[in-house]
Amino acid sequence: MLAREQSLIVEGEPNDSLYIITEGCLRLTKLLADGRRQITGFLFPGDFVGLMPTKHLPFSAEALSASRACRFSHSGLAQLSEEHPGIKDRLIQSADTELVKAQDHMMLLGQKTAMERVASFFTMLSRRTPLGAVISPYRCRVRTSRIIWPFAWRRSAGR
Repeated sequence: MLAREQSLIVEGEPNDSLYIITEGCLRLTKLLADGRRQITGFLFPGDFVGLMPTKHLPFSAEALSASRACRFSHSGLAQLSEEHPGIKDRLIQSADTELVKAQDHMMLLGQKTAMERVASFFTMLSRRTPLGAVISPYRCRVRTSRIIWPFAWRRSAGR
């Protein structure tokens, strides 16, 4: 069990395991050269992290709420996939899904206005979270048909 703000994986540490998120929500972060932390994504139940066996972890994953994850060593994963062939297919499908999400994210950053990026972000959350779930970093409820904001939007006087 991970408590809120507890790290599941830490950037730069050895990457010897694969995790499957079973409960909660985690944020993926990357430490920038100037010390700032960039949020690069979110993980929800059913998502994998640490899928590719690399020498060191390229990012961190921190719990946004109480969360759980199942850990599999990369070395044990080969044996497990021999015993259960469907696991390998699921991992390949997950990697393909992650690639598509990364491409969508690049488009999000490069082609959309700030307002369109916010709308795309909440649309993604509404598709990936259970109906009525509370998304803790923003303290709003995301529903398929609407977003309940904890504050009112205001336009500046010039607009």
